[in-house]
Amino acid sequence: MLDFDFDKLMSLAKNPLAFEAERARIINSYIKTIPEHRRRAAYTFQVQLDQKRLGMKSEDFIKHCSEQMQENMEKVDALCKSAACVLAQMLAMKDEDPIPDNVVLLKGIVKPK
Repeated sequence: MLDFDFDKLMSLAKNPLAFEAERARIINSYIKTIPEHRRRAAYTFQVQLDQKRLGMKSEDFIKHCSEQMQENMEKVDALCKSAACVLAQMLAMKDEDPIPDNVVLLKGIVKPK
């Protein structure tokens, strides 16, 4: 993560325009470190966050973000379990059908001949 001066941000809190300008500078500096093919998605995500943040109290926005992260973690967990099931099915069939060449196996698992 990009380093930034938290004390500077706190001092700018009294001047909303200066605070938002510094916040935008920090966010844009960070997004520029992301691989180019992912930057558009990062900017889009930031716009969505900013739109959600408008008119919300900080604690409500943080709660919203926390709930979204939890929901996303649950989705990733479900996808991982689904992928594990598919892999298990593929491995169970290894003696019956050859595994397609475009399937990448986990390290240490050898494709049967």
